[in-house]
Amino acid sequence: MKKFSVVLLLCFNIAAVIAIIRYPEAEVIPHKKLTHALPQTTPEWERSVLAAIPKVLAEFGENIKKAGREYQVNHRLIVGVLITESMGNPNAESSTGARGCMQTLPSTDREIGIRGDSFHCPTSIWKGTKYLSLLRDRYKLTPLIKVVAAYEKGPNRVVNYTQRDLLESDYLNKVAFVVEHLPKNF
Repeated sequence: MKKFSVVLLLCFNIAAVIAIIRYPEAEVIPHKKLTHALPQTTPEWERSVLAAIPKVLAEFGENIKKAGREYQVNHRLIVGVLITESMGNPNAESSTGARGCMQTLPSTDREIGIRGDSFHCPTSIWKGTKYLSLLRDRYKLTPLIKVVAAYEKGPNRVVNYTQRDLLESDYLNKVAFVVEHLPKNF
């Protein structure tokens, strides 16, 4: 009977982990666990985030939720990445050529197979969300914070990241800050 209980408990734990990886509605980023390594957010950046949140949710909230459902990515996480990447600015463009609200590269757009104008925020949301799901599924990146780190740095760079590397990431801390400040009902 004892062996059966242990096996049952193991199966339950494995199923719970698979559910979180496959259906990440249950997991976002554990902001309270992040170490807040410097450099961190500035008061100006935080004010910009707090101003961007209601605008992004009003304009793109439904699109974000639809993309999240389609690709099984937590919609709160999508908002966290979007605001960290561009503050919701559809015309954002980085020095490396990343474009739009979700700051995807043209090479990433080809890899995920979604065409369309990256400077059109709804299209950018679908591209970025599909890329998050691709990182999760193709590269089997776990925990979810490794997926978010790979979104910023690329999957090959984060494969060997330690838990400490992840927890000290400025980018992850910023995404977590955004998620923490989203309205509870979103």
